[in-house]
Amino acid sequence: KNRTFFMFFYNPSVRTRQSFECAATELGGHAQFLEPKSMRLKTAKTAGETVEDAAKVMSRYAAGLGIRMLEDKVAAYGDGWKAIKEYAKWADIPVSSMADDRFHPFQGLADTMGMRRHLGKNLKGKKATLVWGHGALARSWCSVQEYILMASRYGMDVTVANPEGYDLDLCMDEICAQDVAKLVNEMEHLEPFGAGNRKPIFRCNNLQMQRQPTPLSGGAHLRFSFRGPATANSDETPALTREFVSFSSGDAWRRMISSEGLTSADLLDRRWDVLFQIGRSTFRPRHGHYDPVQQLLIDIKPSEPS
Repeated sequence: KNRTFFMFFYNPSVRTRQSFECAATELGGHAQFLEPKSMRLKTAKTAGETVEDAAKVMSRYAAGLGIRMLEDKVAAYGDGWKAIKEYAKWADIPVSSMADDRFHPFQGLADTMGMRRHLGKNLKGKKATLVWGHGALARSWCSVQEYILMASRYGMDVTVANPEGYDLDLCMDEICAQDVAKLVNEMEHLEPFGAGNRKPIFRCNNLQMQRQPTPLSGGAHLRFSFRGPATANSDETPALTREFVSFSSGDAWRRMISSEGLTSADLLDRRWDVLFQIGRSTFRPRHGHYDPVQQLLIDIKPSEPS
């Protein structure tokens, strides 16, 4: 009440702006609309206030700051998300994303509220299918990815059917960011898995192999180490390296390498797509680090050229 919330729109909006303005008014506060063209901000071509300066000034006047910055306002995918985090770094007030080129948190909350209203408060195990087709204008990644993250976080069985070439940015860094161990705990509430309740399968694209697969048990099993992709990560949070275990796959892997004529250098130079499942590790090494979470590799293939 009697507080101001800054809405900083690099991109226009219908629902987001109206919902925030109405909410602030009905709660006794004020939502103030801001846009870059009405502010003196530093860019690559113009002088003005830096992000640090602007964030500190806004912090003196408002109780919170929301920023909307989609992919058409940045040079590369992920830069909008980075910019919002840069504002949050220097601001002394809460900073929220009102949609960026990666995520749309408030849309995700609204989607979840709607599903709980119509399907009940417990969404665990319920089926969620996200599908869209080709069009003259592709919908931003943010709403799609936010829906998947929120639905999976609430334990829903999520299936995505997307047009060819429209790959999503849901990779291991996001899974790790929400704490893999916690995810495993939540998945266990959905057990037992079977024909009518399939165990979730995760997919990561465009990964870089860090080293040659490590043979286990005389070569019958393999341990893979992948990194990336780094394009969606900020400078402060580099791409994560994750270990995958593949059981009884040594012979099949060696046959594939031989048939493709791949050398050791080829394996490290190429990018790879993987399918995997997450669970508790039952392997206890006699020496070295023990990881209680196991990422079980189901399938691996070279990524398609971009």
